[in-house]
Amino acid sequence: MESATTSHGVKKTYILIVLVNITYSVGDVMSATSVQFTVAAHIMAALGFRDGEELPSAMLAESVNADTTFVRKSLSKLSRASR
Repeated sequence: MESATTSHGVKKTYILIVLVNITYSVGDVMSATSVQFTVAAHIMAALGFRDGEELPSAMLAESVNADTTFVRKSLSKLSRASR
């Protein structure tokens, strides 16, 4: 649970819960494409939920249980795809 204060001085408390479970696996190993897609979907959901507020990549990485570098690369790919 987190709290934030808006620019109007209103304190908002919210719980961020994003469940994404999309797996295409071969045996016991999930494909790299599936992992990237799942992380990207989680990132977009979290950013949409935050509605324009800044969200550090470390917080995103923790919520998706991934390395911050992987999250930043995913953000870069999402940014390039939106052009």
